[in-house]
Amino acid sequence: MGVAMDVVVLKTGKLYEADLVANTFDDEGIPYYRRYTSSSGIELAMPLSPVQGPGDGWLIKVPAAHADRATAAIDRLPVTREVNPGVWDFGPSPRGRRIFRAYAWLSLAVLAIVSAHYLWALFAR
Repeated sequence: MGVAMDVVVLKTGKLYEADLVANTFDDEGIPYYRRYTSSSGIELAMPLSPVQGPGDGWLIKVPAAHADRATAAIDRLPVTREVNPGVWDFGPSPRGRRIFRAYAWLSLAVLAIVSAHYLWALFAR
C-alpha cells in the first residue's frame, strides 16, 4: 500500500500570487503548505521575510486527495499557471532586469579580481 503524496498545485515567481492562493485555500478550508524554491531546484520552508528575485519561486502543495478542489479554486483566480516559471517570472521591468544583470556581472568581476590576487600571492612565494 503506497503513501499518498503531496501535489504541487501552484508554482510561481510572484509572491502575491502565492499569497492570493493561500488566502483562498484558507477561506475554502483546503489544507496546504507553502514552500520556497530556488533556480537550483532546492526546496525550503517558507522564509519569515520572503523576497522576490531572479530564480526565486513559490510552491503551494496540497495532499493528493484535495488536488482537484485546489485546482478548481485556483482556476477561478487571476494567477498565471506556468509549469516551469522562468528566472524572470517575478516580473521585473526591463530596467530592473538590466540592474540585476549589471550587478551579477560586477559581482563576477570583483570575484575574478580577488581570486586572481590570492592566486598570484599564493604562487609568487
